[in-house]
Amino acid sequence: MNHDSLVKDAAARTGLPEPEVEKVIAALADVVHHAHATPDELLHALLGASAPLHAHPVDPRDAAVVAELVERAKVHPLGLDYLKGGHLGSVAVTFETHAFTVLAARELLR
Repeated sequence: MNHDSLVKDAAARTGLPEPEVEKVIAALADVVHHAHATPDELLHALLGASAPLHAHPVDPRDAAVVAELVERAKVHPLGLDYLKGGHLGSVAVTFETHAFTVLAARELLR
């Protein structure tokens, strides 16, 4: 897709006149060019997110995150034994968590 086809496609989709779409695209291009953000952050914002991407990163070793993992493991079919002794990567994937969270949970359960 080139610039002209982008303008034509956006105009057709929105029903706005091409000159107006051209102004919007120029403004977006300026934002992208001067933004202090990653492409993922820009796309996240462009798609209408109310909060920035990764606005509130959580330490994977945070006590609340670790406690939540332990509680999930208690009711999981593989249980606490798997959390404590399973392959680190497999446990992290199974519980959809960070490996550091698994390590912190193992330390807690010692």
